[in-house]
Amino acid sequence: MTYNDISDLKLEKYVLGELPETEQKALDNMMKSDTSLAARYKSILASNTDIFSNYPPEGVTLQIQWKYNREKARDKKKKKVFAIRSFSLAGAFLSLFILFFMFIPPGRLPFYSSRENEVVRVKGEAAMKIYRKTTRGAQLLSSGTSVKSGSVYQIKYFAAEYKYGTIFSIDGNGYLTLHFPGSRSGALLLDQGSEEALSESFQLDNAPGFERFFFVTSMEPFNLFDVLEQGYELAENPVLAKTKLLQLPEYFKQQTFILLKEGL
Repeated sequence: MTYNDISDLKLEKYVLGELPETEQKALDNMMKSDTSLAARYKSILASNTDIFSNYPPEGVTLQIQWKYNREKARDKKKKKVFAIRSFSLAGAFLSLFILFFMFIPPGRLPFYSSRENEVVRVKGEAAMKIYRKTTRGAQLLSSGTSVKSGSVYQIKYFAAEYKYGTIFSIDGNGYLTLHFPGSRSGALLLDQGSEEALSESFQLDNAPGFERFFFVTSMEPFNLFDVLEQGYELAENPVLAKTKLLQLPEYFKQQTFILLKEGL
């Protein structure tokens, strides 16, 4: 095997350990004596590290699944069009009957209320804070602060009386990163009582413009993917993602925090 026999594809397989044992060992020996080959090897390693840093597998998987589910839902919606258009006359009369009773002034009919679906009002305010790590310690930032890519940050939250929540961010490229829970299958249960730090800090990449964080809380358990779906919808338009809120039911509380990228 010579230097000219080693394509980029073969070198990629070498990096991943996918070559047959004899070829893997032969390249091991060549790396020690061929500086050009060693330079190509280091370049591929650096490229792979950069890709995984900017596009973590967990986040990419979520985006692929969201787009798949969205197209699937659109197909189902198209199949239901005919059924909706062929709505029966009896069904139409039933709708008019229901509307008639909805607009009868209060007091004309007995009225019963249930507290099961009422929005629970909580005391205190849930809040999210972001700290920048410096040589002197943690620096509390304000939303709208201009920052540099490469710096390290820590997210903390105060749940107040909200029991469940999630934290994620959208950058200027329209990429969504899930910060809490640590994975799609993680628990949404928030720690209550004091300000809590997420278990992992994060480093800002060189995505342009901004990184905007969303802290979504609820008194009741919820489906994480339902909330992230709204995040992905917003992320498709970075201009809107910089200013708009998620389209969520009223029983959710959401807080946002934006960091602006210097020179990007």
